[in-house]
Amino acid sequence: MAAYRRQVDKWTNAAVHDGVDSFDELIVFLPGVYPPVVAESLTRLLNAGVLTRPQVRRVTRRLDKSQVRMSKPPEQVLPAPHPLDYDWRYSLAAIEILLEQVLDVTKPGDTIALLGTPSLYVVTRRGNFDRNFVLVDGSVTTVDGLRQPGSGRTLYRRDFFTDHVPDLDAAAVVADPPWYDEYIAAFLWAAASCARSEATVLISLPAVGTRPGSWSERKQFRATAASHSLILTDTLSHHLAYLSPPFEVNALAAAGWTGLPVDWRRGDLAILRVAGQAGARPTRSQKPPRWEERTIGRVRIRIRDTSAAQPVDPRLQTIVANDVLDDVSRRHPLRDRPNVWTSGNRVYYCASPRLLLLVLDALSSGSDPVRCVASKIGREPTRAEDLNISRSASQLRWIGRIEGRELARSGWISQPTREKTAS
Repeated sequence: MAAYRRQVDKWTNAAVHDGVDSFDELIVFLPGVYPPVVAESLTRLLNAGVLTRPQVRRVTRRLDKSQVRMSKPPEQVLPAPHPLDYDWRYSLAAIEILLEQVLDVTKPGDTIALLGTPSLYVVTRRGNFDRNFVLVDGSVTTVDGLRQPGSGRTLYRRDFFTDHVPDLDAAAVVADPPWYDEYIAAFLWAAASCARSEATVLISLPAVGTRPGSWSERKQFRATAASHSLILTDTLSHHLAYLSPPFEVNALAAAGWTGLPVDWRRGDLAILRVAGQAGARPTRSQKPPRWEERTIGRVRIRIRDTSAAQPVDPRLQTIVANDVLDDVSRRHPLRDRPNVWTSGNRVYYCASPRLLLLVLDALSSGSDPVRCVASKIGREPTRAEDLNISRSASQLRWIGRIEGRELARSGWISQPTREKTAS
């Protein structure tokens, strides 16, 4: 961690002396460093006398809303990203870069495999391309939302740790894994498994400033790629801009950071060549917990059921201040506590997750949640239990309203949707 802080300080100091003129410009300029980490670096440099107070004052200036880039997500047909999927999506600028790359290395009629890149798939589906773009994605919600007549051979739902990957004979592959070693390894294996010999593989990686240990992760990446006969030919640093998903916007706001450029986050682009057969399929470090999903409008809610005996109490209980977790990393120390998690990064504990699912389903069908719970438990709820159920329904409706407005403000949906819950 100390070495990482020193490196961030070097990058920050260099950026200030290069003439960066605001905090918004600074976080875009740096290689993927999280905004609160950048602020801590500026404080250290000021206290050490490396930067002067006027320099820090200049570089901590915030741009007004008219000056901040307000890129909008291009994929309103897609569901809002959920934090449990580690789902960041490309900006339009990144999509243009990737399309230019794959069109340059392929010819008309070739198949291009898109692994975990639904926003790129949406753009190719709308365009007039003479290549066959095929999306392979692990999200049931995303794949089901994209299905339409004729999409059967261009759309597959696959878990790269457990499922067969279609042999696409792809001339190029674009892969966007969650930025953790085991997922990157699984996506490399999948890329090698669905591509032809000499195909080009483009895979996004966390920029070197994303977190401590990035350099050692790059060494591991090269070794893993080689084990699947993938030869690294180039790495383009700071090359891909991502749109901050609603859950990241909310997390930053909970940490005190609002109005940041929506495309501040950057990834590197690694370019590889397929030189042989894929190696053994990677395995997960641990079995993932099972979450069930429901929606209210376009708001996604995940529920995890781990308890045996459950009271008649589907209320949402607060875990953190204002209910929004102020971080998006899976390494967060509180990450294992919630058993209810929304697409806006709101987290809760529920003593009766099974009944919470029942309440959500009742809201979906327009039924009375109290009557549905009574039918499930085989008796009339007590007065206190009745209040618990009604309170739970009110909380869920509030989440649907507040997060629906958040999605609309940030452009992830075109307008607030009427409350409706579906499984």
